[in-house]
Amino acid sequence: MKKYILFFATATVAMAGCKKNYLDLNENPNVPSVVSAASLLAAAEVRTAGIMVDPSASYFNVWLDQWAFSPSYAVNQDLRDYRFTNSFQQGLFSDFYSNGFDYQKMIDFAIEQNNPALEGIGRTMKSILMQYAVDVYNNVPYSEAFKGASNQSPVYDDAKTIYEAIYTDLNLAITKFNAAQSSQFPTATQDLMLGGDKDLWIKLANTIKLRILLRQSARADRASYISTHIAADFPGGLNSFLQPGESAIVNPGFTNADTKQTPYWGSFGYSASGSKTGNNDYFKAASYAVSFYTSQHDDRGFFTQKPIGIGVSGAPSMFGVSFRGNEMGSQGTSTLTYSDNINNFAGLQYRFPSDPQAILTDYESLFLQAEAVQRGWFPGDAQTIFESAMRQSYHFMFDATDGSANADDYYDIDRIPDARNDWALATNKIQLIITQKWASINTVNFFESWAEYRRTGFPNVPLSSSLSRGPNIPLRLKYPQFEYDLNGENVAAQGNIDQFTSKIWWMP
Repeated sequence: MKKYILFFATATVAMAGCKKNYLDLNENPNVPSVVSAASLLAAAEVRTAGIMVDPSASYFNVWLDQWAFSPSYAVNQDLRDYRFTNSFQQGLFSDFYSNGFDYQKMIDFAIEQNNPALEGIGRTMKSILMQYAVDVYNNVPYSEAFKGASNQSPVYDDAKTIYEAIYTDLNLAITKFNAAQSSQFPTATQDLMLGGDKDLWIKLANTIKLRILLRQSARADRASYISTHIAADFPGGLNSFLQPGESAIVNPGFTNADTKQTPYWGSFGYSASGSKTGNNDYFKAASYAVSFYTSQHDDRGFFTQKPIGIGVSGAPSMFGVSFRGNEMGSQGTSTLTYSDNINNFAGLQYRFPSDPQAILTDYESLFLQAEAVQRGWFPGDAQTIFESAMRQSYHFMFDATDGSANADDYYDIDRIPDARNDWALATNKIQLIITQKWASINTVNFFESWAEYRRTGFPNVPLSSSLSRGPNIPLRLKYPQFEYDLNGENVAAQGNIDQFTSKIWWMP
């Protein structure tokens, strides 16, 4: 790896995000009730980007053995053992609805202003959030959720019904995009993610639809629903989806100033003055993930984890650079140094406060397409698509620092082929695809790995080593306590929620 050669030559728990939810979204009488729908988009996109790496979702990374706890803090035994309560990470629920309300207002204003393009954008972005809300909580408020002060006790809708409604809304969004005039799409300044590109917005909506259908693939009773929509909704075949170089990423001008850094750096990296954030110090790399990357010479480990030094005795290494992870469930050893989950190691730095934040990358889209082809949903070559997904994940991580040619070399030359990363050597292709999605999305998206594990059982990560742990990785979060306090009748109607047995509706 060329950069390596050059180098050798020369007790804070994850903080919750926004606390606002649909119960306190009262309109400010000092702000105009109707504004340009386009004026709402940029700020809403930045908020969505932040939710992809929301500190309130950080424990999903721990459960999936991407991250572990630091020996500098007493391990929270409830979280180590998966035994959390309704007070656990309540901010995530709020963040979904607060940001969803941004898009609902955009939809409402766009309808009033007869702008189908912005209506479609609002529907697409709200669908991303509401899919994840279902993936985390199952039944949630939807049909009455975004009415603000006019309905402070929204009913909880059936999760399957919400999924189907989201899918229908995405089809409606595409209809709106196709009906819109080019002048009705936002400018690149207004649309920080896709620059007002009609074709990319249609592809993004279709890619989310594919992700929704794949979530249901483990349910035999959904086969007819899936096949009907595959046949009817994607006349362009695989060209309907985001392709290499077509990522939904956001960067309004992130810079190294407090509150202006890229969301991941700001939450899990450093302050503008260089001090570690509490989350940076609280979480470390997991030993399972460190071993996964180093044993394959998978250079993506340099993007997701910070080296602890050069040639450290007893520590896993690749190319002479050493890493160390902690075991999930273990306190660790206070005298040892463990890898951070953000790499600013001098001479080998791959993360910066100015980095863009992804909402949906091209390589995630390609992994989805590879799985869909492997399942027989579309004609095509699943191996070619899978290898393109792999390659694009390297480009996403290394092009900005080392250039495209080196990123190709890191995939083609550095990587040691084995059944975990190579199509020809893998006997279970779905396991291969999901495992590599897990490896490539680490530190980029906090939701997908947990969702895919619950759907497929891959990757086969070890459970917490604690002898007092629960029987399995949690299947869902519990509803936040403030819902019981403020919307008690409707949330109580969902029954007793057990994180070990209460499944998300699409789970097998």
